[in-house]
Amino acid sequence: FFSMLHAKAIFAVFVSIISARSRIEACWVPCTPPPQFPLCHDCTREDLKTAIKPCYPLLFSKPVRHDDTPVIMYTMPTDNRFGVGNYLGQYFHVRGIAKLAKTVFLTNRRFNVSGITLPSSFEGEWGNYTQVPLLEHGCATCPPSRVRQFPHTCAGPWLYSDAVDLLRAAVSKIHIQTDYHPIIIQFRCSDTYYRYKYGMPEWDFYYQALTDAMSRSRTNRVTILRDPGVPRDRYCWTLLLLLRTCIEVTFNSTVLVLGPRSLAHDFVLMSAADAFISSVSSLGMFAGIAGYGTAHFPVNHQAAGSTSPCFPGSNVRWYKVRVTKGESIAVSDPELRADKALSGIPKDFVGQPNLLRKMADSLERNPGPWTKLEPGIDVRAALRNLFRSRGYRHNF
Repeated sequence: FFSMLHAKAIFAVFVSIISARSRIEACWVPCTPPPQFPLCHDCTREDLKTAIKPCYPLLFSKPVRHDDTPVIMYTMPTDNRFGVGNYLGQYFHVRGIAKLAKTVFLTNRRFNVSGITLPSSFEGEWGNYTQVPLLEHGCATCPPSRVRQFPHTCAGPWLYSDAVDLLRAAVSKIHIQTDYHPIIIQFRCSDTYYRYKYGMPEWDFYYQALTDAMSRSRTNRVTILRDPGVPRDRYCWTLLLLLRTCIEVTFNSTVLVLGPRSLAHDFVLMSAADAFISSVSSLGMFAGIAGYGTAHFPVNHQAAGSTSPCFPGSNVRWYKVRVTKGESIAVSDPELRADKALSGIPKDFVGQPNLLRKMADSLERNPGPWTKLEPGIDVRAALRNLFRSRGYRHNF
């Protein structure tokens, strides 16, 4: 009896040490300014042609000529499956190329995506070749083979565009009335947690971001803005209730969960917060830099290829945290996929039995999509079995 008791005590100490170590490792990291090069005062038109060549071919852009002046054109995809964050990443990538080339920028049609409007052109400074070395570096860093259709995943020319100013101007033109929410968490899960180079951040990310946000905003009111598919996915529904539980217990907070409205409304809502905490999401990244408050981002592939860039004029805080690997659970059956993700919650998000117990209490009151499996299902027992399949032995 005593040896078993001692073993349990030693195990508890070991778990607490590992948890503390994880928290230390999941830390804030300073942003990294994009590289700068001395202005080139003897570069020529031929140097520009050489520098711009590695930028192409791109599926969403092409250089054209008008009155012997090069024009960099953004050709907007017509694929309706494209997300707004993808459109924004492409637009600013092409605009960044034109900015560094000092030439004309055009879009093939008016840029208005879900109510977010951006300028269709600028004139440039044709004959000014001073930024040719920077253009050459940007295109070499993010060649078409790496960019493909998602340039926001690479720290390339889009970082030299005027994204912050243009996004703030776009938000100011969206005349939608929104309520004030001082701290907003974007909870994007149902369309990303199983996708390549996506995933969900661990609790430490939210813990550290909320600690900073509450100290700045002097409030413990938190709003979670969930994606539309959460109520239909067992993993996302469970993780949402667990996140809410963790915030309520850890910070003695009042937590409001909002469903999505129009994309323009949600973009304004996220950018208007005093503190915005993003998911692994290009849309979240762009909404964050559009705001005047503090934006908290997990370092991840979707945000400039995990490089934690600075955005001049925007207050950005990056956190080096563990993010689940979406591709590791990318099975086609949605229920098997959910089970695979659920089994990892104690390891990938948080494993304290008291928090899992309170989450299970919430699930029993509101099981949501769990009822699809079996009416009257014992959610707590189902979760215990899933957790035990990955070695978690605590009762909750």
